[in-house]
Amino acid sequence: MTVVVATLEAVLSGTAIATGPVGHCVRCSTTVREGDAVGLSASQTADHRWQISRLYCTSCRPECLSASTRGVHKAIVHARAGTITDVTTQRSWLVCLDPTCVTIAGVNTETATTRSQRPPRHTQASALSQTPPSE
Repeated sequence: MTVVVATLEAVLSGTAIATGPVGHCVRCSTTVREGDAVGLSASQTADHRWQISRLYCTSCRPECLSASTRGVHKAIVHARAGTITDVTTQRSWLVCLDPTCVTIAGVNTETATTRSQRPPRHTQASALSQTPPSE
């Protein structure tokens, strides 16, 4: 396995945030489309891969984590929704563009802290795949 050290923003850029060309806010069900500002909740899996766990519209996007799970990296990211299209299959899906980490909680922190409270944090991540999300 190849390990790449990168900022969280670099790791999440281009990551799928919905399985189709539109997504829905987990709080209010507002439709999220290409170009919309979004909030994302992300967490790091046991194999060190980051995954998007929740999508929020502009009105609902959180600024901080509601609770921290000891031993788990979690983050709140603000970004813009973009679209990737696979011309062979004629499928499109939303991806994370221009992400900014707003809040991060990790293995070494007891509570969540905002990015402005400490220097940029780096993470280890496996190489990311640009394959479409499974439905």
